[in-house]
Amino acid sequence: MAVYDCHYRTGFQGDIFGSERPSEAIKKLSWSRDRNRQLQPFRRPHAVSYGQCGCFGANAEEEPPLGYSNSDGKLDGISVDLVRELQQRVGNREQIQVLPWARAYRLARNEADTLLFTTTRTPERTPLFHWLLRVNRNAWILYAHRDHAPVVTVIEDARAVESIGVLRGGAHERMLQSEGFTNLVPMSSYVQLLQNLAKGRLEMVFYSASGFLVSASKAGITPDEFIPLFSLRTPESYIVLSKMGTDTATLNRWRQAAESIQSDGTYERIARRWVERLQRERGFSAHVGDGALNLWPAPE
Repeated sequence: MAVYDCHYRTGFQGDIFGSERPSEAIKKLSWSRDRNRQLQPFRRPHAVSYGQCGCFGANAEEEPPLGYSNSDGKLDGISVDLVRELQQRVGNREQIQVLPWARAYRLARNEADTLLFTTTRTPERTPLFHWLLRVNRNAWILYAHRDHAPVVTVIEDARAVESIGVLRGGAHERMLQSEGFTNLVPMSSYVQLLQNLAKGRLEMVFYSASGFLVSASKAGITPDEFIPLFSLRTPESYIVLSKMGTDTATLNRWRQAAESIQSDGTYERIARRWVERLQRERGFSAHVGDGALNLWPAPE
């Protein structure tokens, strides 16, 4: 049984902030509460073997708390904790392997008995895998420099600005392209994007709330220099099992383990532990709601 780790996201789940205006809710993101907190950069993933599962890790930019190499060089994250819990319940002893996203995804599409995490559920991907366990929901947000921020209250305002920075070839770029955006400026890294945003060479950058703090720290930029303007998407990330060649008995065993993790309170316990860790270690506010770890502050 192989297990693959991936954090490359696309997808749309609607308004994450309920009746609250997005422009107001996203301004509550935690960096405005603690300006002096020094964020420690996360290490880039590398080929590793931990525990007893096989995992391919693949993403251009790390976005804790899903899966990442911690300060000790060990694989960490809520998805890693959940996969290890699944393995324990089904008696699986495979090693975790961290591999490039494209390879991990290809193997999960084409090989039997393969676990892939995390991947975002989209209409196109839904028929390709067995979707075992939702890991989290994230906020995808348009950011601007506070000294030259455009007014964005509806999506049409964002289409009208001169430039929006996106990661070249990434899920955020593809999503905006699918929405008809023609003002995108692709760059090779989020650090580069934020540096250009700080210098006024970009009007906005499209990024996730959790990843934004990490990249700002890596770029040596104070997050308070930027403001979130508009939330566009709330993708959901999952642990999935390959369909190709995986028999019904194997599927049922992993599916029952995933259901028990939800029903017996284990998922909520692990998720709340990560809410506490994120606040304590990174100064980032998240909350557990609607059966998922939500990577934005809880409504007040």
